[in-house]
Amino acid sequence: MQALDAQVLRLTQTWPEAAGVGAYPLSCTSAAAASVLCPDAGSLQASASSTNGDYGACPTGSATPLWTTSVHDDGVPPVDYYDAQVVNAQPTYDANGNGRLWVRASGTARCVQRTMITMVNQETTSLRFPRNVITANWFETSNNGNKVIVDTQGSSAQPAGLVARCAGIAPPYSPPRPA
Repeated sequence: MQALDAQVLRLTQTWPEAAGVGAYPLSCTSAAAASVLCPDAGSLQASASSTNGDYGACPTGSATPLWTTSVHDDGVPPVDYYDAQVVNAQPTYDANGNGRLWVRASGTARCVQRTMITMVNQETTSLRFPRNVITANWFETSNNGNKVIVDTQGSSAQPAGLVARCAGIAPPYSPPRPA
């Protein structure tokens, strides 16, 4: 279901860590106003085919939203299976801070109500802070004056390096300038 995928994508962009900052609404629907925390209804409608019944009202007519998503914490203690009574009572942010949230999406596909649920785990990746002033395939300067172009010392007691990763690779061709 595209609404589920879209809601999980929103979580990768904005992880709800606290009640006041980043908490998700109780539900997102295809009829709701646009929000950075909810799937974009226009994009979902444009990506689905309205001619084969995957998206849209059924011939019998229905005033209910075509899809609804919700995000809830996994609880304290964490719940390893989805129990609607327990999960729906949980906050709409990662209240216990364990990096796990339930995402539920319901929608009408081929005139049948379908519901999908998934547990989303937040993954964090630590990045090494650069230790060089410049790390590049090549470096060139055209200043012939008597001034510092690249300060490798700064205010630090230990100078940083200037590293060229690939020796022997020529810089991009620049045509000579007219005199």
